[in-house]
Amino acid sequence: MAKKQIIIIFIVLILGLGAYYLYNSNNRENVFKYNGYDIYQTAPTVYNIKFFLKNDINPHYISIRYDPRDLDYIKVEPDLKQRLLRDEVYITLSPELTSESVIGVAEIAKIVGNQFLFNTPVKTALTYKKEDISVITCDNVTVKTSVMILQLAEKTGVYEDSDCIIVEGPTEEEIIKASTKFILDILGIAKK
Repeated sequence: MAKKQIIIIFIVLILGLGAYYLYNSNNRENVFKYNGYDIYQTAPTVYNIKFFLKNDINPHYISIRYDPRDLDYIKVEPDLKQRLLRDEVYITLSPELTSESVIGVAEIAKIVGNQFLFNTPVKTALTYKKEDISVITCDNVTVKTSVMILQLAEKTGVYEDSDCIIVEGPTEEEIIKASTKFILDILGIAKK
């Protein structure tokens, strides 16, 4: 009888340790380095990036939807930050886009409009007339107003055209990825 109890206790211990290991391995954050920054994957589509602002000893975090390593293929034209950060920013959508692309707008707005980062007012618009929504195109760029247009195109990328910033991709998900790569670029986190 004592031998059976020892075997049962041993089996229970093995099962308990196995369950403990599985639980902890599933709840452990996936941490990796990207371009010198600590990235914490806390859910399948949540990546938190730890960074420091100028002269600030406390870390700050931003969350993005994609692993930044998976965005390295997206080209972002250099020096777009200066074209973007003016007195106000309009992020506008072209007519072929659906509400899915609003995620790209939100990705950019949460960084550009953040009072601890760039603190630049972000407004949304469309490139076409619809209800009471502002119509803004590249023609509305001024020395005080920057315009960023999200649109479908053959390739994914971010570039400048006539002082207007274009964020594009062949699908709306690619536009969201390009928006994410753009914010990593203006924060200095993206690989060059």
